Amino acid sequence: MSARRIGENRPDVAAVPLNAALVMCVVLGVPMAVAGFLAAPSIVPRLTSDPVVIACAIPYLQARLCAVPAVGINFAFRGFWNAVQRPQIYMHTLLAMHAVNISLSLTLIFGLPALGVPAMGVVGAGIGTAVSVWVGTALYLRMGFTQAKSMGFASAAPTREDLRTLAKQAVPTSITNLLFATGMTALYWIVGHLGTLEVAAVNVLINLMLTLVLPCMGMGLAAGALSGRALGRGDVADATQWPWDVAKLTAAMMFGVGLIAVAFPEKLLGEAPMSVSVLNLKLETPNLRLRA
Repeated sequence: MSARRIGENRPDVAAVPLNAALVMCVVLGVPMAVAGFLAAPSIVPRLTSDPVVIACAIPYLQARLCAVPAVGINFAFRGFWNAVQRPQIYMHTLLAMHAVNISLSLTLIFGLPALGVPAMGVVGAGIGTAVSVWVGTALYLRMGFTQAKSMGFASAAPTREDLRTLAKQAVPTSITNLLFATGMTALYWIVGHLGTLEVAAVNVLINLMLTLVLPCMGMGLAAGALSGRALGRGDVADATQWPWDVAKLTAAMMFGVGLIAVAFPEKLLGEAPMSVSVLNLKLETPNLRLRA
């Protein structure tokens, strides 16, 4: 929506869709976070029967759920900065978030006796990640006031039509992401019946896969922004061509990355020795091969 307004040569209202998105993120995100926080003690035991995992996962999940509204806000800003062709703001903010996440999580996980910070283990990791997401939100808001004020950020109130159009655009993507996450959750539930070590091994592989998915998401956002601008100019043919061009480029790029992963799996997994030992142990177990 923002990209289309840029294409229509209306940059003064390009941030109005962002304003609408932020309103929806708060209105929907806060109740979702509260509901998830309260339901976590009953959800986690349905996914695993290991009491140690349950004891660690519930507070970790609750800590992460506290950042649900911030996750939505950050995604809204990410789409906006791509729309106005300032993706470097997203990149710089992401680097800052990673720095906070790594430093704070390490401090909370292992503790810092000199400062009186106790070791919190897995819960510390959840708190560190949640705080880093909110730090990203604060940085985005600051950049919005300094670089998007002239585009109507926080000054031009979204209309009911803006909210309706945004919801119409967002619902299909939201359902797609929900189904994707549900499938991943179902996979963890299935593997959880094999054992905790199997879940750990699958978690490593899924994280590697998601690492390959993220660049594809970035290319998709770029294609959406470019198509939106073309539609704003009234150039339907150009808007139609952009997704095809970006898809071909992304497919070629990720095919090359995938070949590297296929050619050097031991080297890739070797960066996490514990993960490799878990995989090797289970692959050498006849029962696992039989069940597979």
